[in-house]
Amino acid sequence: MPETPRKPRREIPIFRIRVRKHFRLTPPRDWAPLSEAEWSELGGLLGHLECGFSFDRRRRGRPIEDVRARLDAIFRAVTLKNPEGGRGFWHQLPDSFGNPGTVNRTWRRWGHRGLWE
Repeated sequence: MPETPRKPRREIPIFRIRVRKHFRLTPPRDWAPLSEAEWSELGGLLGHLECGFSFDRRRRGRPIEDVRARLDAIFRAVTLKNPEGGRGFWHQLPDSFGNPGTVNRTWRRWGHRGLWE
């Protein structure tokens, strides 16, 4: 069988830029609960986006009892590290923060409202 001619491969130049490993990143720190100053800033934003402060009676489900504790749980969950490297999983969240599935669901709902942007 005759060999079909191949198209020539386009060469794509690849440039590697050397960047310092932690260039312009916030320095890492251990997790701590929200301070009063942090909560006063974030609480207003949560209320503006109606994240956790929905007083609409048509909303289904139970309202969040302690919005600040839920926000603390979300921040704790996203700072967890996987023992094998990378970000941790929601199920690694300590039991004191409640059900990891509930925290994850709140994180996703608030993301759909634009909070994390």
